[in-house]
Amino acid sequence: MHTIILNDSNIDMFKSVHQDDNYTLIIEKGKAVGLFTSFSKEILQLGLIQWLLIKGYQGGDISLGQLAKQLKLSLTETMVFLSNMNIPVVDYDLDDDLRTIEKWNNENNS
Repeated sequence: MHTIILNDSNIDMFKSVHQDDNYTLIIEKGKAVGLFTSFSKEILQLGLIQWLLIKGYQGGDISLGQLAKQLKLSLTETMVFLSNMNIPVVDYDLDDDLRTIEKWNNENNS
């Protein structure tokens, strides 16, 4: 990871990036290695929001339905979206399911 220290000599460059809503491409040895852009860029905001929502879904903090609603997709579209990103859509624990079925059978057969 590289850290850039802002000081009086280079702060104006970052102000102009934000104020002009442009980007600055960082090139090292003829190869693009980084990009500075404003957080107000819609594409960056959308990507960050999607990433946070997906992480919330993966962590079990939001449901598939909540994810779909926030992404403005149908449930089917959301499932395809997650599958394309190799994110499991349904994560059942078979042992838990079998215990639940056994418990239900015991309660209803008593």
